[in-house]
Amino acid sequence: YMKLAGELERVGDLAKNVAKRTLIVSREAPSQSLIAGVVRMGRASLRQLSDILSALQAANLSAATAVWRSDTDLDELYNSLYRELMQSMMADAARVPAGAHLLFIVKNFERIGDHATNIAEAVHFVETGSPFSESRPKGQEPQTVKLTSDGD
Repeated sequence: YMKLAGELERVGDLAKNVAKRTLIVSREAPSQSLIAGVVRMGRASLRQLSDILSALQAANLSAATAVWRSDTDLDELYNSLYRELMQSMMADAARVPAGAHLLFIVKNFERIGDHATNIAEAVHFVETGSPFSESRPKGQEPQTVKLTSDGD
């Protein structure tokens, strides 16, 4: 369980970064649709973290496994928001400052989910004496967005 202290410390670092960037973004007034997606992802990562901490406290293997499996959902939400944010910034250069911060915020939420998944793996190992038998679930990588100039 000593490894878990490092996982939780990193979650704290990520949360601090989210808070700092949120203050900056709040001055930029980004579109409400973009904010809604970021809030949805923040809530999902917080739910994952809360669920795994409850599973850890109760030594609940099935709850830990559910968190481990749910990482794919968070990855897919990140990929969707990544594409949406990139398209928004490409459509209007004025959105780039806030959009860049929002990209970092959603990546931090995705990483918080990864740390929750790491904790789920630790709970599984402590309770069963072995790692998960299947590969770690991962969503697809975000598709690259082709940037073109007016001259192309």
